[in-house]
Amino acid sequence: MDLKDSWNQWYRGFYFSMAADLIDKVTLDGRHLTPSQFGFWEDFSGSELGDGPHTIELTSVAGEKLRATVDDVMKPMQYLNIQFTGRN
Repeated sequence: MDLKDSWNQWYRGFYFSMAADLIDKVTLDGRHLTPSQFGFWEDFSGSELGDGPHTIELTSVAGEKLRATVDDVMKPMQYLNIQFTGRN
């Protein structure tokens, strides 16, 4: 997981790379993120993140769900240590 290079209290963008399947949905602490045309998942909620831990849930196009907990979602370049099984 990586952060988009520009963010503020009203906008956050996250990029998830090296997934074995296409990502269909992403939630951050239960809030649905919006996919951008550039591959980022965006949070326009303006909600305060507060101190962690934070829960990130990824859902693949095949319906597989993965969950990761991170202490600080605003830390750039984090390895989430989760992976989809991939489509057969």
